[in-house]
Amino acid sequence: MAVMPNTEPAIQSRSEVALVVNAAKGNIVDVHPIGAISKKREGKEMAELYDMKQNGAVAFSDGNKSVQQAGLMSRALLYAKGFEGLIFSHAEDESMAGGIK
Repeated sequence: MAVMPNTEPAIQSRSEVALVVNAAKGNIVDVHPIGAISKKREGKEMAELYDMKQNGAVAFSDGNKSVQQAGLMSRALLYAKGFEGLIFSHAEDESMAGGIK
C-alpha cells in the first residue's frame, strides 16, 4: 500500500518518511510512503526529495494538489531524474479550471 502525502503535517522530509516506514514494520501489508514534491504541498519550494528517497519514499507527489509553478515542477523532475525518483502529479491547471473542483 502506498501512503499519499495528504497528511497533516505532509510527508515532506526524511523524518516523516522514517516515521511511516517504522510505524508500518511488522504489519500484514507493506506500507510505502510517497513524499511531497513541495514543502507543505504548497507548490512554492521543493521538498527534500533525495533525503526522502534515501529513507524509503517510493515516489513523490503533492497528492490531490497540483503543482502550479512550472519552474518548480521542472526542477523537481530534473532533480529526481538524477537518483531515479518517480514523480507523479494531479493534473489540474487552476488558471483553466476556473475554481471548479
